Amino acid sequence: QRNLAQRGGRRFSVVLVLIEPESGQDGVVPSLLDEALRRLVRNLEPRLRSGDVLARLDARQLLVLLPNTAEAEAERLAVALAEQVGVFETLSQGNERLSMTRYFGVAEFRLGETIGACLDRAWLSLPR
Repeated sequence: QRNLAQRGGRRFSVVLVLIEPESGQDGVVPSLLDEALRRLVRNLEPRLRSGDVLARLDARQLLVLLPNTAEAEAERLAVALAEQVGVFETLSQGNERLSMTRYFGVAEFRLGETIGACLDRAWLSLPR
């Protein structure tokens, strides 16, 4: 996408999705975080447009790549996704319980910047 943008001026945006355990749950069982991300992916995938790409970045972050999408449209999509999948969820596994909040950050790729800079701007836009 970056190469397409650099060569032909095609826009794209990213939505960074972060799962944040509620305070006091720092020692959460990793399998609960994995399950939370799997559920979130199952809820997000059918709501994405054809051509959008969903990827896992790490234990608590997902990335949605939105080709041919300006930032304003990406922000509308992120709001709609947050409303549709919810921003809060509680999971249980045995005696373990995980309460978490989901945050959505958006950035449009700017010509000449690195992908890392674009992701940093998405990170900074997270409403935390």
